[in-house]
Amino acid sequence: MAATIRKDFYQKDNTVCATFYVKNIKADSSTIDITEHQLHIKLDTPNGVLKETYELFNAVEPDKCSFKIMSTKLEVKLCSTTFIKWTSLEKPVNDNASVPATTVNLTTTSGDTSSVHTYPSSSVKKQPADWNKLETDLIKEEKEEKKEGDEGLNQLFQNIFKDGTPEQQKAMIKSFTESGGTVLSTNWDEVGGKKVEVQPPDGMEFKKWDN
Repeated sequence: MAATIRKDFYQKDNTVCATFYVKNIKADSSTIDITEHQLHIKLDTPNGVLKETYELFNAVEPDKCSFKIMSTKLEVKLCSTTFIKWTSLEKPVNDNASVPATTVNLTTTSGDTSSVHTYPSSSVKKQPADWNKLETDLIKEEKEEKKEGDEGLNQLFQNIFKDGTPEQQKAMIKSFTESGGTVLSTNWDEVGGKKVEVQPPDGMEFKKWDN
């Protein structure tokens, strides 16, 4: 089928991190298959199943690859068999295998010599990608991704605690512990001089279990 998934990628050393932007992926019924030369994606969503196969730019080591499904995207980490720079996620359709690679010898300060393969560039010059910016943007996006339910609530509490003063953190720990998790206060003046009582939600009654 025609490509329907928006994607991008960045490379660090011989690791290529690809991101596929699809919302509401059903992780249990989706499959990701990585072979030496191909990436097979089958993503189950409320709007249907998306299937795509990518002929990878360079061979990878499947046992060292991994993937992670999140609520708004799929992240795949590919371990390339070489350190050559990927100019795209997929192998070019008109890849000219008859044109040999050029070998450039690099001498390190210790005197060791290594070889790096370079490949003929297209006649159309492209602006080089800023890999560091891509990586930073992806990390920022993941941090800003909104969590839902208990996960989102826990994340909110963690952020409040992390950014609070020592006095606010002390108040949060005391109020949460003494109230059995029903009260969370950042005001030490309010909770510091007394025991924080349990405050169950409206319509519910707190009862102690007999030992």
